This record gives sequence, structure tokens and C-alpha cells, in this order.
Amino acid sequence: MTPARAVAPLTVAVTGGRGFLGAAVVDRLRARGHRVLALDVVPGDGPVVDVRDERDLRRVFAAEGVQRVVHAAAVVGVPAVRERLAESTGINVLGSLAVLGASASTGVDRVVDLSSEEIYGDGGSAELLTEETCTRPLTAYGAHKLAVELLAREFAGVLTYAAARLSWVYGRGFPRARPPQSWLDDAREGRRSAPAAGADHVADLIHVDDAASALVILVEAPRLQHRAYNVGSGCGVRLGEVAALIGSLCPAWGIEQAAGQLPGVPMRAPLDTARIRDELGWMPDLSLEDGLRRTLHGR
Repeated sequence: MTPARAVAPLTVAVTGGRGFLGAAVVDRLRARGHRVLALDVVPGDGPVVDVRDERDLRRVFAAEGVQRVVHAAAVVGVPAVRERLAESTGINVLGSLAVLGASASTGVDRVVDLSSEEIYGDGGSAELLTEETCTRPLTAYGAHKLAVELLAREFAGVLTYAAARLSWVYGRGFPRARPPQSWLDDAREGRRSAPAAGADHVADLIHVDDAASALVILVEAPRLQHRAYNVGSGCGVRLGEVAALIGSLCPAWGIEQAAGQLPGVPMRAPLDTARIRDELGWMPDLSLEDGLRRTLHGR
């Protein structure tokens, strides 16, 4: 939940500000009264900036008096990174270093970085993944995110860095075909989904609005005690159960699901969100059913 308390308006730059989660953060920050620059390579209502261009980032940050940065620009997802490995490494790792360098040299005091549960790999036998769980990514995408977290230590003492380790985000406009988004899109369009495996796959699902509210809290907090915060529902759910919920909300939709987990996708425990809850008071507002319903209604 986003806190009700008033905070002094900040000037915040959001890289990837016209992307799925970046745009949601921009909207929520503006609704809270902050001045927000939506930076992206796609033209829109903010500066057109490539995150790999540290000189251009410095120019924008200095000219606009940016105080805090939400770094959401990235090539996102395991398949996308694998298919564009060299390019995505440049964007995800070198681009993040450029954002950190530009922030440190222009007086930005905090960078909130969108990291991922992928850094935990399969999570071993843990029932919940805490921020202290061993990080052992199994994918290039996870390696990118962990590399940035480690490289950010070079800027300690100059700026505050906080990694938001996100679980599976879903919601309106999600740009990939990962369950449950593809099923929700099919249900909204009145068609059945293609048969799929993975009915027993367990995932920690969080609606985009709840993820955005957590990021806003990380931006607004007067101080942060840690460098990493898990952001998820804190609960694991079988994809078969998710499909059943969607079917109950949209009886015309259906899918044939095979047992087992999703091919090639590690099944890990849900994220323990006690740190961000206890320190900053954040908890998701939406139940899974409410989030699915909101997405089906296009919100």
C-alpha cells in the first residue's frame, strides 16, 4: 500500500518510463504530487534518452535537478535476454552502470533499481526466499540483475542504492506471454487458451499496481536501512489454481493444462516480504482474485 502521509515533492527520473512497470510508477508518483521525468528511448512526454549514454543522462539529471531515480529500463525476461544476449547485456549491465554513474555525479541521492527474483536461481529447498538467501542465478537475465546489485557497491557513500527484487508481475499491458497474462488476454478476447503444461508450477504473483506502490514507498522513504527488498505477494500459488480462478471469473474461458512445472522455468519458493513490510509498512492491497479481476476488466 502507498502510505497516506504527505511527503515533500521530489523530482524523480524514471528510466524506461514508458514501459509496463515504469509507466505505472510514473503515474503513481505524479498522483502523489512529485515532478516526474519519464525517460525512454521511445518518444513520449519526457526526454528521449538511451540509458547507455551516461553523458546524456548527466545532462538531463543536472538540468532538471533530479533528486531520485527509479531505474526500470531493461531488456526484461529470460527468453528475451537469451535471444539478444550481447545487446541486452549492454543495456542491462552497462546501461545500469551509466545510470548509477550519472546519478552519483549530479547529486542524485537515491537510485531504486528494478531487480528480480531470478537472482535466487531455484532457491534451493527454502520455504521462503529472504534477501539473505544465497544468490545463484541460473539465467543470463538473473546474472544481469545480480551483477548490477554488486556493481552498485562501487557507489556506496555517494548515493543510496536499493534493489527491488520483484516476483512475477502481471496486469494490464503486460508485454509478454507468460502465464497468467496470456490467459487473461485470451479470456478478455473471448477465446480459449492453447493447451499448456505447468499446472503444478508454483509462482509468486503480484499485480502491477501493488508492485508500483512498493517502488513509490522505496522512493519516498526518508531513509532506507537495506540495499535490497523483496517485492512480491509472499505467497506461492499453483498455476492450475490460477487457471481455475480465471475460469470462475470468466466461465466462457478455458484451458487444457498438463501436470508438472513449466518447461525450462525454475520453480522456486515465494518471496519473503517481511523486510519491506516491517521497515516501510508496505503490503499488497490486492488479493490474487482481485488482481485477476482488475486485469480482466482492463484496469
